[in-house]
Amino acid sequence: MAMLPHTSGERLLWVAFALSAGTCEELVYRGYLIRQFSAFVGNRSAAVLLQAVIYSSAHLALPLELVASVALLGVLLGAIAV
Repeated sequence: MAMLPHTSGERLLWVAFALSAGTCEELVYRGYLIRQFSAFVGNRSAAVLLQAVIYSSAHLALPLELVASVALLGVLLGAIAV
């Protein structure tokens, strides 16, 4: 509970941080990495899978069964982006 935002200023900063983190992840993983991997391997499907591997490896602090779910989410979000 000590790390939760308490004041309205802290809550506002928390919301801004949460929104910016998700936006930056999408720009990096589904924007930049898919384009770069597509250019590198010449195949969009492989690019989607590669970015999902990188995306899920960034979440290795989570339990392994959740990392598998994150990998699937990375594939789904990558397919939507393509």
